[in-house]
Amino acid sequence: GATSIYPILSEDYQNGSTSVQNTILYADSLAFDYTSNLIVFDALNCVSTPTSFCSQGAGYRYWSVGVLNLVTGQFYFPIANQTPEIDLAYPSFAANNNYVIALDFQDYGNFDTLGEIDSELITIDFEAQLVNFGVYDYGVGSNPFYSVPSYWGDDDFITVQAPAIAPQTGNISASRVQINTDWQGVSGLQAISNSAVAMPIMHRAGVRELTGALTPDTTLLDFGESPQGQPSELELTLSNFGNNDVNIFNITSTNNNFFHNGVNTRISQNQSRTIFVTYTSNAPGTHTGNLVIESDSQEGPLVVSMVASTTGTPSKGGGGSAYELLFIVLIGFLWAAYGLFRRRYKTAI
Repeated sequence: GATSIYPILSEDYQNGSTSVQNTILYADSLAFDYTSNLIVFDALNCVSTPTSFCSQGAGYRYWSVGVLNLVTGQFYFPIANQTPEIDLAYPSFAANNNYVIALDFQDYGNFDTLGEIDSELITIDFEAQLVNFGVYDYGVGSNPFYSVPSYWGDDDFITVQAPAIAPQTGNISASRVQINTDWQGVSGLQAISNSAVAMPIMHRAGVRELTGALTPDTTLLDFGESPQGQPSELELTLSNFGNNDVNIFNITSTNNNFFHNGVNTRISQNQSRTIFVTYTSNAPGTHTGNLVIESDSQEGPLVVSMVASTTGTPSKGGGGSAYELLFIVLIGFLWAAYGLFRRRYKTAI
């Protein structure tokens, strides 16, 4: 096969600089996403100071995280302006998407004064620009602890190496941490192996099909009857019960009397989104239409039927019907005639 070389350079990193800038020495601990188009890695950085140069084998060193897009050849460094007091190491993509990673986090902020290093398992959601600290906290110690995380097949657990739960298992064992759909830890360590194990990597045997299943809470939105010009609103909830994310890229109504506030978005597995559909019309009669939701779900476009009726009676404040106006004019005419009759009758008497 072919070999490609990607120099790790970006505008934020000036390799070989002798000023107070970062130099990326090398990348380590590479992991592919499920599409094999992205590689996440940790990188050893060196900060040169006026008296200690990275180019001379000195400088201050720390670990950061980067992502290489193999399609475009571009690098992305998700943690901007990372402080050198933090180490980020052993990143791993989620099993079912390419925008969430789990990784080790070490905080050296108290090392110089207390000799302590705080070690944690964290997750980062690139799209939401959210860091979840303390997915599992390994506590503080004089040395950093690396858990080398990898995701369970359905992304409901993260597999790690961890301090042994039972003494007979040795110093390090294989464990897992349960996470929720927001990529936060929701449990303590659960032992996987009773033997001493180092750097476990979760792997699902065989080939697994990833499917996104977009399901509405109803296939018919029935608005009932509404007066002319009076809007009526219903909710539609879309849920993804598959094992892969679903990307919605178009929502259209086939009848302009029905409109919605839905937007193109991603619905992660086991997540839902609610949109509001509104009906209004000035034309009496029954109106029908379809709400068509296009996505990358394996089932193709989702179609939700819509039906509503408009009565001949307008909503309040609409000025009244022609019959009401005619009745008002007739009453006014009779009242005027009655007044004229009374005046004439009194004059005659």
